[in-house]
Formats: sequence, C-alpha cells, structure tokens
Amino acid sequence: MDNTLATQETTTTSIDSRELALKICEWVHDKKGRNLRLYSVAEACSYADYIVICSGTSDRHISAMADDIKVSAKKFGRTLIGTEGANQGHWVLLDFGDLVVHAAYEPVREYYELDRLWSDHRVSTQDASKYDASAPVLEEDDDDDDDDDEY
Repeated sequence: MDNTLATQETTTTSIDSRELALKICEWVHDKKGRNLRLYSVAEACSYADYIVICSGTSDRHISAMADDIKVSAKKFGRTLIGTEGANQGHWVLLDFGDLVVHAAYEPVREYYELDRLWSDHRVSTQDASKYDASAPVLEEDDDDDDDDDEY
C-alpha cells in the first residue's frame, strides 16, 4: 500500500473578459449582491472592456463578495492586478486589467454616481439579463450575421 499523499491536479483555463464578466455576475448574484449592472466599455475607455457594478448591504457583505470574486476568478486563470478599498469595506474595486469590478455600499454608489458614468454602455444580451434584471434584452433576429454577440 502506497502511503504517499496524492496530489490533486487542478487545471486552470483562462477565460476572456466577457466570460469572466458574466461569471462575476453569477457569483455576485449567488452572494445576494444587489443592483447588479454590467457595462461593455471597450469603446468608451482605454483601461477596460467591461465594468461590473454591484451593491452590498454592509461592509462585511461587500468584502465577502469581493473575496469570492477574487478566489473564483483565480480558478479560471485570471489574475487580479490590483485592489482598492478592501480595508474600508464601503467600496471595493477589483482590477483584472480588461475588467473592473466595483462593489459598493448603496449610499456610496449613489453619491459617486458610478452608473451614470457608464449608462450608455449597458450590456444588452440574454446572458446578462439573467443576473441584471433591468438589462435591456435584444430581440432574437432571424438573419445569420451573428449580430447578437455585439454590444
């Protein structure tokens, strides 16, 4: 009988920014995040392709969401470039390079009007509407030009 400890191999597959954004929406939804919004901002800013904004009910709730996002994203091969506000808890920013996540206490989010900055860039896909209840949903069209992948 072999008494050596078996090592579990974990393979990580890196996913693109759109897939990561949708996964983050799923994770935030599972953590009971509120007022979830997903924005496609590649044409509007130089530092990210997507921005996810969500609210939490307390500092602890915001920290739990941020921690879950960090751990879960790592499993998909995505490295966190930077974090801001983790010690304060009212507003945590997670920077994945091509995707930025803002998790904020609702009054802080309202004060800084984060959603107003990106309101013209809401993701309008069937996928996003599963988690962002107020996301506009594009009607399916019959032509084969694959337009439903565009934002």
